[in-house]
Amino acid sequence: FEDKFIDSLMFSMCLAENGGRLMIGGYDNSFKSDQIDDILWVPMINKRRYSFRLGGYSVGENELPNGPIEALVDSGVSMVYMTKKQYQIIDQTIENLCVSDEYECLGRKTSPGCYTFHLTGSASLIDFYNSFPPIKFKLALNNKQDYLI
Repeated sequence: FEDKFIDSLMFSMCLAENGGRLMIGGYDNSFKSDQIDDILWVPMINKRRYSFRLGGYSVGENELPNGPIEALVDSGVSMVYMTKKQYQIIDQTIENLCVSDEYECLGRKTSPGCYTFHLTGSASLIDFYNSFPPIKFKLALNNKQDYLI
């Protein structure tokens, strides 16, 4: 910034189904979808790393118990890191929903958080993923926007 390589002390991430874009020094409004009214600004809560506060999360229609959750922005991976306790709650909720009448999960649980799927019959890998309950994270903002993973 001081050497004038970037315009402002800002970065933006465009999250998309088939890729995305990380921009340093600003944002490009042309990447915004027509389905989105405005850019969603999330305040950072830690000056040493790019992190923000989550307002909660759910599996299926089940809001899960949580305290303040700090989320870390990492544009280089498609993983979600969480505490062991949060992970165990999510894993147990998925397992409970998969044996209930709500979801017909197409996998067999082999270890905590791991399900196997054998491509047999007419079911595809997409069918396998879609058969599990969705996990949604809420940003700690005034709106009620959910982000599905």
